[in-house]
Amino acid sequence: LRMMGDNLRIIRFSLCNGICGMTACAMAFYATALNAMNDTAIAYRLIALATKIVALTRMKYAEAWSLCCDTFWISSWRDSHTTVLNKMERGYQSGMECGDFELGLLARMCSLHHEYCAGFALGPIDKKFEALLASARSYKTEVVLNLNLELRRKIQYLIGCDKAFDATELAQFGPVRNDGSQTTLMLTYGYLSRTELGLYFGELEFAKAMVKKLMPVSEDDGSYAVDCLRLYFSSLVYACLALRTSKSSHVSKARKFCRRLKKLCEIRGKNSWHRVLIMQAQIETLKPRVSNQTIETSFDKAIHLAKETGYIQDVGLASHLAGEYFKLKQKEAKARKYLALARDSYHEWGATALVIHLEEKHDGLITALPKHVNETVDKWRTDIESLDSDATVEDIMFSR
Repeated sequence: LRMMGDNLRIIRFSLCNGICGMTACAMAFYATALNAMNDTAIAYRLIALATKIVALTRMKYAEAWSLCCDTFWISSWRDSHTTVLNKMERGYQSGMECGDFELGLLARMCSLHHEYCAGFALGPIDKKFEALLASARSYKTEVVLNLNLELRRKIQYLIGCDKAFDATELAQFGPVRNDGSQTTLMLTYGYLSRTELGLYFGELEFAKAMVKKLMPVSEDDGSYAVDCLRLYFSSLVYACLALRTSKSSHVSKARKFCRRLKKLCEIRGKNSWHRVLIMQAQIETLKPRVSNQTIETSFDKAIHLAKETGYIQDVGLASHLAGEYFKLKQKEAKARKYLALARDSYHEWGATALVIHLEEKHDGLITALPKHVNETVDKWRTDIESLDSDATVEDIMFSR
């Protein structure tokens, strides 16, 4: 509310005395607040106005901020990945050109986070994060450096480089105030990463503890990358726990998070609609009178949409959940089919640690991938990973 009031005052002052680049910034900030309150139509109108003002004023700082606000909080819910990433790249270029290196690198960080959410291959993303961290150290941008270290650790764990990922280091932050500070952002990304990894690797009690810590610090975030993933993973954590324990409280929470994400997708955009279908399919496994055929159809529908939209990691997770359900019901043929698809999808994503985990946990149902398959995913990924270690962030970003 304080942020909205400040930006409204800037807008009103501009209307009385003439527009400038800061008018565009205020409109973009105000649009993100409106989008968080689900007033998406007005948010898009304000972003369009901010874009026109930037074109008139030609202020690079205003362009960078407007594009960051637009892509990370608003348009990423419904625009294509290409459109969103191109805007983020323009935000990076504008931030660097105006000399606000922290803003430029934040735009680049948002771009990599979106690539992760969209299911791009983990190997190239890790290389880009490495280059971005080098830039953050060079320009001494502490916020970007700390946030990127947190985000990159999750990726390194998934590809098998980091085996010491836990929640112990987060205790140092102490009591949390949801004030948008760097500490709050680090906690949000930290708890979200640990919730996700706990679900992927079957550590559900750990994941539940992370959900309880995540919700208070991320409730007002409003961005696509945070709002979508926190509701998605939280719902699946509680649904998996409910399947294991039959507790009605877990079922209730799984349904609550699913309803909230469904509502956000209906209002803000349906780029994550496949995630709603995955949550609904998992929740159906908790109903006592639903047939296995109905559950299989629900999972197949979700998997098909995730494939069509390119979210390979969600194809893997949905198949993983379906395979474990049918294994629990002693339907080995169905379990084998889904677990094999999960393994192949995780491999295509580049999550080597997940592939190994799945093969070890379900040994006998799925066979290990041949050694030569584990050595390479595809040509473009190999080309990126073969870049010189001193390659600049621009080399890596545009090599694809």
